[in-house]
Amino acid sequence: MRESEENFSRFSLLTNDGIWDWDLKTDAVHFDPLYYTMAGYEIDDFPHLLEEYRKRVHPDDVELVFSNAEDHLSGKIERFSVEFRFLRKDGSWLWVMGRGKVVEQDQDGNPLRFVGTHTDISAQKAVEEKLSQYQLQLEDIVEDRTQRLNERILEIERLNAALTNILDDYQTANEKLSSMSTSLTDTYQELESFTYSVSNDLRVPLNKVKESAQTLLKKYPSKIDQKALEYIESVNINALIMDDLIENLTELSLLGRQELNPISIDSFALVEDIINTYSDQIKKRKIKIDIKDLPPCCADENLLKIALHNLISNAIKFTNKQKKPEITIGYQPDQTDDRVIYFVKDNGVGFNMEDTEKVFDTFQRLHSQDEFPGSGIGLALAKKIINRHGGKIWVEAAEKDGATFYFDLERSE
Repeated sequence: MRESEENFSRFSLLTNDGIWDWDLKTDAVHFDPLYYTMAGYEIDDFPHLLEEYRKRVHPDDVELVFSNAEDHLSGKIERFSVEFRFLRKDGSWLWVMGRGKVVEQDQDGNPLRFVGTHTDISAQKAVEEKLSQYQLQLEDIVEDRTQRLNERILEIERLNAALTNILDDYQTANEKLSSMSTSLTDTYQELESFTYSVSNDLRVPLNKVKESAQTLLKKYPSKIDQKALEYIESVNINALIMDDLIENLTELSLLGRQELNPISIDSFALVEDIINTYSDQIKKRKIKIDIKDLPPCCADENLLKIALHNLISNAIKFTNKQKKPEITIGYQPDQTDDRVIYFVKDNGVGFNMEDTEKVFDTFQRLHSQDEFPGSGIGLALAKKIINRHGGKIWVEAAEKDGATFYFDLERSE
């Protein structure tokens, strides 16, 4: 017994774990010195009895701890492993990870001796709590900013409705139209400035959240378990979604201020460049990409790249549940005038054509955020870009049968 105790002491010094040894025949439990001291007790402050152990387990955790132990003793689970709170001498609670295993049985296989450890996981629990707070802060920021932005968008929609109504009386409407146009222009400019300001305001707290998550990984790598890593991954995923939202908001707010710089564009090469940015995802999901021999067009290259990027990423996203995803980027060869009609076609989830009006609206979504994450701005941005080029954009779709987005631009020789 003395040799066993000495071995326990050496082991606990190496691991910083408190060790317990439960004799199932007598219900006596041997606790090593570190078992006492990690919770602030003096050695042998309480008797080596199972009941003394039970008294110091948090009332809300007693059933969890002892049912887990019973499952191991009865052979239902291979090892005893549970997180719970243990009473410190000063009356506070210490988070510990309890692990154990039966190490001795009688000839009938009945357990005789149950040995295990207590590991202090207070720091890990503090990290988990901090991560949870960061995630809540990020959600609050997104909710607050989105609500303010939606209020301004609703204001624009009300102004548009008012403008439509006054056109019935041309003579009266002519005077009101001038006033409303000025007001509408001011409101749009104000909205663009507000959107740009909001986007910049969001970047600062977002970057702090991302930096904090990375700092936790760097400073406490040995104290972060799988559950904490999942919290960090959740923070990073939400930060990426938020980053995408901010980028789209910025592009949307700047679009009205940018001057068009139309040039002749090799449409095929531009599409290939965009597809290459998704090469890893395309290979991983084995997406079949078919790029037709696209004719050139005349457009602002930077803006067209943004529009195509949003249309193609939309197709990639909504084919996510297809076993054999397919995306085609082509054009309608029958056109003989000075315009060319391009299309981006996918075999994804599609949607009901009754919802066509909503597709290009800002922040409108036909599918849940959990099912298909996104900012809800991409298609609205694509439409605004095509419209600024004097073109049209429209869609044909069917539920569970994919969607095809068409748009026309000036043809280039």
